Amino acid sequence: RRHRLDQQVGARFFRRSANSNICSIDHFELFKMDPSNTSEDCDTENPQKEELNIDVTERKEVSVNEWRGGLSSVRVSPKSSEERHGPNIHTHYVFLVHGWLGNSKEFAYLETSINQAMETHTRTDKSATARLVTHCTTENNGRTTDGIAGGGTRLAVEIRKFILDDLRENDNFPAKDNEYNVGISFVGNSLGGLYSRYALSKIPTEIHLLLQEEGQSTKHPVFLHKELFITTVTPHLGVASHTFFGVPRALEHVIGRALMKTGKDLFRIDKGDLIHQMCTNYESYLKPLAKFRKRIAYINAFQTDFQVPTSTAAFLDQHSTSSHSVPRQDDSHPFIVAVANTVTNREVLLMEETEDHNMSLKLDAMGWEKVFVDVRQYIPGFTLPFIKKSSREKWNEFIQSRVEQTGKDVINVESRELYNLMKGSEKKQFPIGHQVMIANSKNEAYESFTKTGRPVMDHLGKQIVETLFH
Repeated sequence: RRHRLDQQVGARFFRRSANSNICSIDHFELFKMDPSNTSEDCDTENPQKEELNIDVTERKEVSVNEWRGGLSSVRVSPKSSEERHGPNIHTHYVFLVHGWLGNSKEFAYLETSINQAMETHTRTDKSATARLVTHCTTENNGRTTDGIAGGGTRLAVEIRKFILDDLRENDNFPAKDNEYNVGISFVGNSLGGLYSRYALSKIPTEIHLLLQEEGQSTKHPVFLHKELFITTVTPHLGVASHTFFGVPRALEHVIGRALMKTGKDLFRIDKGDLIHQMCTNYESYLKPLAKFRKRIAYINAFQTDFQVPTSTAAFLDQHSTSSHSVPRQDDSHPFIVAVANTVTNREVLLMEETEDHNMSLKLDAMGWEKVFVDVRQYIPGFTLPFIKKSSREKWNEFIQSRVEQTGKDVINVESRELYNLMKGSEKKQFPIGHQVMIANSKNEAYESFTKTGRPVMDHLGKQIVETLFH
């Protein structure tokens, strides 16, 4: 479906395809970041052109010791008024990327939630001029076993083609000053998050649109401004040593090879170890990801996810002292256990050390919002009778203790503390949180048993709209 809400003539809807959706929405301004090229594969004719990107928050610069030790001494350097001005985006593309053995219907409910949030927002803003386009990607349907690089490359090609086709077909938003400015955001589920991270190394900051105008071919630059990068239950660290049940390394090799190239990637069996490269290689993989205005990871807590346990989805290390700022959580969203934020640290990102423990450290140094979700209320299970305190009670007591010690409502929690506090559970339940959290709709059977997770996706859909347009 493709929806466009037109404030001047009222709501009207028209069909484009089963996998894309458009709503009009108010424009907003883009903010400059440091110019750079995201990939050696960029095919721009003017590689020196300055890249524009969004940053609505204050820039935070911290030393390695400050970053590891806490947030109390963070130096804040707000951007100047000149840096905060940029071109208006007339179209925002949100690409919804499915995971292993998934299809383009996997995120169907999230797409609906985004559209509903957009309609609500548009009704309250009568100056709506720009569009929001959601697209459930299709190129990896039935093709998720040939590795991260294969799927990520196909995704990059699909995104480029989709944007150019959409601009070519849509004549309501012509180029301004001979150029187009569009925003791109990703929501990658499970393996789809790794596909998306890899695709960034293949997507340039500028592409070109050829149009026939008055009998002549005209080339228009299309600038891709990176906005939101969101993952849901993505194994950022792979699954080697991050399995639901601990298994010997030899058995991991057997399982990985049985799952073909993708399994080898996830269990980090191949010599190239692409997962390791994607977590430590700044120029090829971390730098393109760092260009996004905001990075968000949704994680299942408390042993509810068989495929992607908490530690790899939140890239936590049991020995890391990497600091997360955690505010007190209110009761407005009972499924959210905590929201933990890390800050950007360029010094850590540029470290040459590539040991495994730096995988978690470097990802944290990019600056993330980690949303820990408890879906146990949405899946069958039972409480063990001999457990005195629930995992949520232990977490709440830990937070309260820190608040009382520091006298602050926002506290610092280390990666290793989150690792230990988020992995236990007083309940025994079917570990189907991987499907339930995203209300997986890849077929009717999935849609039926995962519908209890829809409140989480409603929250995410609203968060996407609010973050993009407020």
